[in-house]
Order: sequence, then structure tokens, then C-alpha cells
Amino acid sequence: MQMNKELMADLDRSGPRYTSYPSANLFGHYFGPQDLLNALEQSNAAPARPLALYLHLPFCQQLCYYCGCTKIVTQNADKIKAYLPTVYREADLFAAAIDPEREVRQIHLGGGTPNTYSPLLLEEILDELRARFKVAADAEIGLEVDPRCMKLSDLEEYRLAGFNRISIGVQDFDPAVQKAINREQSQALIAALIDEARFVGFNGINVDLVYGLPKQTLSTFAHTLNDVIAMRPDRLAVYSYAHLPKQFKSQRLIQLNDLPTGEQKLELLELAVSKLTAAGYRHIGMDHFALPEDELARALNSGQLQRNFQGYSTRGGSDLLGLGMSAISSVGHVYAQNAKTLAVYTRHIERGHFATVKGLTLTPEEDIRRDLIQRLMCSGKVDMDSFGAEHGIDFDRYFERDLGRLKPYLQRGLITVSDHSLQVTETGRYLLRPMAMAFDPYMNQGETSGEFSKVI
Repeated sequence: MQMNKELMADLDRSGPRYTSYPSANLFGHYFGPQDLLNALEQSNAAPARPLALYLHLPFCQQLCYYCGCTKIVTQNADKIKAYLPTVYREADLFAAAIDPEREVRQIHLGGGTPNTYSPLLLEEILDELRARFKVAADAEIGLEVDPRCMKLSDLEEYRLAGFNRISIGVQDFDPAVQKAINREQSQALIAALIDEARFVGFNGINVDLVYGLPKQTLSTFAHTLNDVIAMRPDRLAVYSYAHLPKQFKSQRLIQLNDLPTGEQKLELLELAVSKLTAAGYRHIGMDHFALPEDELARALNSGQLQRNFQGYSTRGGSDLLGLGMSAISSVGHVYAQNAKTLAVYTRHIERGHFATVKGLTLTPEEDIRRDLIQRLMCSGKVDMDSFGAEHGIDFDRYFERDLGRLKPYLQRGLITVSDHSLQVTETGRYLLRPMAMAFDPYMNQGETSGEFSKVI
């Protein structure tokens, strides 16, 4: 990773993470339950596409100050359990609208804190989904966990229930950083969890880290990185902390003076890149790293890598069905998002229809740009001639303005043009967001940048 302060000063602007294009802030409230139902019916008529299921379990036992997820902090067991019948009714709505022969290749439980639910209830959730959908025998079934809410013995129960991938939230091991973000957990606990997860048969064990947190320094983060590398997880997600206190009230509990500067954040990122690549991890794109033998790294090598609302995925080409409050579905050319509050979400489902409160139907131009941005974010390469032929456009003419905005990245060697193909360089893979933004007319209108985090 070869960057300099001048380069980063030019490129460190705010922008989307491109888990979707257009980004979710552009979804409109004119879009409702019937629009999602229409999209599902149309998807059945198209050539059969597999399915992916995302289930949002929003409850947390404790507030983490840095978190920007849709969550409900409570220890009320009755309230937590009462959420599940509503989700099952929503699953009934999807199952009634979807061709029963369409196969589910991927299930992911996110939050919130999914393991707020007991292993027995998590098993029940999977059983309920299997009862409604045709789940492939080799489906990827993932679970996000907060280590503070579980026992080592839970891991075997998760595995027996059918979960085969697990993501462990670590963020940082330094005690001062953990206290500043209200998330205290020991290095020994994480090491034991990873060892046990590997022993009981989990594949693709992921650890989440965050750089740019309050009280974080190069020295403290180096210790965290060294400790995690010694544990040898299959994957790591090293996210940039996005301080957006106007959007997320809990972040107002973080002291501004405790946050690293933009220059210090760049140094933290460079440290993470240096240590992880030296330890043999392959940089996948943006914040993700994986061991060369991991399925994520193999998907990058084979050109099969995809990106969705959960980040990078090895099993793309699916329609994504989002269940639970705030969950987003992506079906064909349509995005649909559920209500973000529990009361509104529940009221919609109890009335017998989807909880969709906003969404978007892509225009033909948005569909073209979505495909291009997806290719940049995943393979890092776009053959302009074949792309133009696929979409019936003259690439150079269609993207004339966009290619002009790409010139600074070309001049700095972050992306190259050879044989009429765009190719992102290794250094450029750390700056995929600003390069994708060159092809995003919404961002270049300058009206939405304040809604997003900085790219570094």
C-alpha cells in the first residue's frame, strides 16, 4: 500500500460503501408492499435465480457507543422472544410469493446481536426457515455474534443447528479503547472462541476490527493486530469508524477529542494493511482480508466475488429476501426496505402484508451503472468492449464524463487502462469507493455526501 498525505487529502471524501447502487439513502417512500410483491412475482417468471435470506435480529443487551446499526437495547426476554412469530409471518408472505422450487443458497443472521437468542431459539429460527423455503444442503449459513453474550459450549450447539460460518465482533483489544466505546471483552475470550469454533467445524471464521476508534493509537492497534493474527481467523473485516453523531445518538457519547485525526486514521489503515499482508492475508477489497485458501480469496481469483448488503459474498447471482425490521430485499431490478421501528414493522406484518416502507425500481441507466460498480468493487476489472456489447452501449461515449472524473486515479496509478480494459491496481483496491463514485451521478451532484462516512 503506497499512499501519501497529498493523495489522501484529495481522495478522502465522503461516499457510499456500495453494498447497493443506488445507495439506500435514495430509496423513496412512494414504494410499498405491493411493489415488492410485484417484483417477487416477476422474479418467478424470469430465468430461475437462487435465493439468499437475511434475517435482522435487532436486540442487544448493552449499548456500544460506536455502533450505527439498527438496534434495540433491552434485556426484556419476553420482548425479544415475541419478535420471532412476527418474523415467521413475514417469512410466510415471502414463501407464498416465491416459486417453492427456487433454492436458498445463503442464510445470514445479523443484528443487533443475534446471539441474544439462545442456541435453542436460533435452531428454531433455522427450522422455521427450512420449513418455508427449499434450503440447499450445502447452503452457507452465517451468524454474527457478540462474544460477551455466549459460552464456549454454545458454538457446538450453533454448529449442530446448521450454522457453518461465524463472524465475531472484536473491534479492538485495548482496555482504554474498549472503555471509550463501552465494549469490554478480553483477548483470552476471543482466542478461546476462535479455537473452539474451528474445533467444532466452522469454516470462514471472521473477525471484525475497527480503526479510527476513540483512544486508539498506532501502538495499541498494533497489539490488537498482532493478537488477532496469532489467532489466525480465516477472514478479517477491518472497518473505518464512521463518526456520524447526527444520525446515531449513541455516538454522541464519544468524546471528539479522543478520536484520531484523518492523518492518524490513514496511518492506522496502513498499519493494518502492512501487518495483515505480511501475515499472508489477501486483500479482497475495501475492508476485507482473507487467507489465500479461504473461499472469499478463491472467489476473488476466479472472478466469482459478489457484493451485497452484508458486504462481499462468494455466492452471488441471488435474489436477496430481507426479513425483520429495517431489512432490505434486492429482487431483480428492485430494492425494498422494511420499517426501521419495531412498532411499525409489527403493525404491517400483523395486517397481512409486507413491511416495506420505501424502495426503488432501477431505471435502465441505473442498472447499467450498478453492473459497472459491482464489477469494479469485486473483480477490479472491466473490459469496456464486452461490457458495452452486453448492455448495447458505446462504452466511451456513454461514460465520457465518468471517465473524465477517473483521470486523477489514472494519473496516480490507482487504476490503469490497457487493451480497452479498466484494471484497478493493488493500491487502488483500498480506494474502490472513490473510484466507484466517479461513475455515480448522484454523488457528483454534491447533494448526498454528508450522509456518508469518509472513504478512509
